[in-house]
Amino acid sequence: MQKEKISSAGLSEESEKNNDLFNSHREILSEHIQLKAVFDHLPIGLCIIDKDLRYLQLNQVFADMDGMSVAAHLGKTIKEVVPDLSEQAETALKNIIATGEPLLDLYVAGETSSKPGVKCIWKENWVPYRDENEQIIGIIVTAENITDKVLNEKEKEQYRFIFENSFDAILLTSPDGAIHRANPAACVMFQMSEEEICGVGRSGIVDMSDVKIPSILKDREMKGALRAEFTFIRKDETVFPGDCTSTLFKDYEGKVWTSMIIRDITTYKNIMNDLENQAKILHAINDAIVVADRSFRIISWNERAEKIYGWKEEEVLGKLAKDVLRSELPLRESHYLELERGEAVTTEAVQYTRDNRKIIVSGYTVPLRDENGEINSYVAINHDITERKQMEEMLRNSEEKFRTMIETAGEGIMIAKPDGPYTYVNDRMAEMLGYAKEEILGKSSMDFSSRDRHPQVVQARKSLSKHNFVQGEFKFIRKDGQALWTSCNISPMFNDLGEHIANFVMHTDITERKRTEEALRSSEKKYKNLFNSLNEGACIIEVIFNDENEAVDWRYLETNPSYYLHSVFTNVEGKLISELNPNLEKYWLELYGKVALTGNPARYENWASQTNRWLNVSAFKVGENNERKVCVIIKDVTERKENELQIKRLLEELQQNDKNKNEFLSVLSHELRNPLATIVAGLSLMDKAKPGGDKDLRAKEIIKRQTYQLNHLVNDLLDITRINNNKIILKKERVDLNQLINDTVNEYMHQFLDKKIELIFDMPSSPIYLDIDPVRLNQTISNLLNNAEKFSRSGDKTCVKLFTDNDHVIIIVSDTGAGVPPELLPGLFEPFIQEERTLARSNGGLGLGLAISKGIVELHGGTIIAQSEGIGCGTTFKIMLPIISE
Repeated sequence: MQKEKISSAGLSEESEKNNDLFNSHREILSEHIQLKAVFDHLPIGLCIIDKDLRYLQLNQVFADMDGMSVAAHLGKTIKEVVPDLSEQAETALKNIIATGEPLLDLYVAGETSSKPGVKCIWKENWVPYRDENEQIIGIIVTAENITDKVLNEKEKEQYRFIFENSFDAILLTSPDGAIHRANPAACVMFQMSEEEICGVGRSGIVDMSDVKIPSILKDREMKGALRAEFTFIRKDETVFPGDCTSTLFKDYEGKVWTSMIIRDITTYKNIMNDLENQAKILHAINDAIVVADRSFRIISWNERAEKIYGWKEEEVLGKLAKDVLRSELPLRESHYLELERGEAVTTEAVQYTRDNRKIIVSGYTVPLRDENGEINSYVAINHDITERKQMEEMLRNSEEKFRTMIETAGEGIMIAKPDGPYTYVNDRMAEMLGYAKEEILGKSSMDFSSRDRHPQVVQARKSLSKHNFVQGEFKFIRKDGQALWTSCNISPMFNDLGEHIANFVMHTDITERKRTEEALRSSEKKYKNLFNSLNEGACIIEVIFNDENEAVDWRYLETNPSYYLHSVFTNVEGKLISELNPNLEKYWLELYGKVALTGNPARYENWASQTNRWLNVSAFKVGENNERKVCVIIKDVTERKENELQIKRLLEELQQNDKNKNEFLSVLSHELRNPLATIVAGLSLMDKAKPGGDKDLRAKEIIKRQTYQLNHLVNDLLDITRINNNKIILKKERVDLNQLINDTVNEYMHQFLDKKIELIFDMPSSPIYLDIDPVRLNQTISNLLNNAEKFSRSGDKTCVKLFTDNDHVIIIVSDTGAGVPPELLPGLFEPFIQEERTLARSNGGLGLGLAISKGIVELHGGTIIAQSEGIGCGTTFKIMLPIISE
């Protein structure tokens, strides 16, 4: 049929006499069809714009990005279609005309009329379009929507990451109780390897004596899912309560599987009552969370609040909430009364950010109470709903705009039932057919076409019923008997239940389309320029088959310059792949052979070991149906892959830091509470004791000692904070280290003698002078001596040694005390990394002394290390300070 169209359109009485000219036209048309197939099937948007910024040609992908048809673009300017981009396009055109250079790898983020309110990401290239005389006559634009690629890869990685790194146990099981997979958390929870868990099955980890289990499993079979609390069994036969969520699902073969997600809720059950107030805040953690005291002055301001309002936490602390949030309509008096009564308040208000930008906020404010039940603060959870409000306004206007667009569209538009009858037709379609609307409604496409077109209609309906989009050319018979050729796009429409309810049909009149030899030659050059301007590597190959229709080789027909950036071969055009790579894997021949035979495109990603890059490869059929040509497009996605790995590493670091912070705060609370409790007890004793008596003096001594302990804790906290923030300023002076360390040792001598611990200072015979801060270095030696005394027993020995080694002064503090487990040595100097079973915690204190010592030594340009053979083998700390020559 295509051949008849070319003959009828391109031949005249004179051309029929000229067979050579006809054959030339035919060859040019064949090349044009191949190039147009590349143009239409590329997975990226392509368009050509003249110097007046009018659309000359574009493919369907580009049109879909703007939410308009291809024909609706043609002849219109960028300003008419996408006004927001007109100024940028004018600037780009002027720059390209002035320099003759393309603008490549432009990343654009924003919204389109087809998806208002949805942020999209495109990668674009702007290339000069030249005529035969190499004069710039417009721009070739390529645009690729990379939003879904980024999101899909992230989602896939997130699912794998969740399974492997989940703190909950995840099991893949069968309904009969067999276990097929177990994640690392499950192995830790049940103290078994994955093989052991799979071997014992469900009955080996669940206490099946629970009489409720049969009814729970039966209920899961009926509903497809369950959530219940079971008693689970570890390998050592100890039991623990667990919250279990189980779901039934089928794989692609119809086999039924079950999943089990198990969480150890032992601790959860013990602390559930204490989490009530925290849950009110954490349910909206992605929103702005503002905490204010009873006078409504801000005392906490989270990161999301910084992003929404533009104020940093240090800028708002202590200020009145109303002065920072700045609502057009502040809280009413009734709202304050509700908060005073302990009730939550929900509001919606217009507020202003730091830069006076207006936003609409949905707020939820709830009072918090102390342990006595008294309200001591308020938490406001504010959600920015500005975009949602704007979207609601847009949706209210969209229906009327859509109706107007359909009625005034330059394309023929129809809506038909799945079995064919038309239920809607616009003015343009009625005009194209030459019928009144009333004459078309209720009839189908078969009523307006010749019999030879009926099989095409039947095939289209079958394809649409399978959720497929149909695109092609169709021949109508007008009322006046003339043929009407259209380019037809049909989209199936489905309701919320997935039922096929209608087909949306768009027709573009192509009857008067003219094709001349000059136009064909121009098109050929245009498509070749487009092909060569692609930033992605591209090639067209011809797949070679044997008599059994198996792909055995391929020949390179054409490549663009970018192709060689991703290939280890050069100058491949006209060559067979068997010549270039005799050991080629059969997989590639099968893949491209399948695309050539079926016409189904293929896409894959793989690691190219020859170039050490990740490549995204797309392959699709081009040319006539009887040809075996395939276009292959290669894109380098290495940067995206590396970014995904970096994001994963950063997420793991953030989770570990958050865990360490929470553990440190728990220790801090404990260490502050003990001295305070003792002080309160001492004050109570003083109230009852006779002033000046033994009890009164003993109480004062207790208070004094605990106050010193509190002061020591606070000083440690301040020191570690100053060290971390580089706020400590050393006051250096020329000091004799022999004398300084000897004085420090003498200060602790009585303390060591009381515990019957031998303390020795081995110092050199001559003084060692060094420019240091004597107070801070004394603090460091004191911390090490205090640490040695704390972890030594009666009869142990502590030795302090001072000497020089080349260009360093060496200070060693060693003891024969408790020692340190090897696994704790790497984190011994870290303030937040401490296990509950460490010796430092069992003997009291925050465990900051070594971290402070490390910071002070490093401020002096030195280093400190710790060594221990393990528990009971003592510990040695070695300080190395540089000797700086004057």
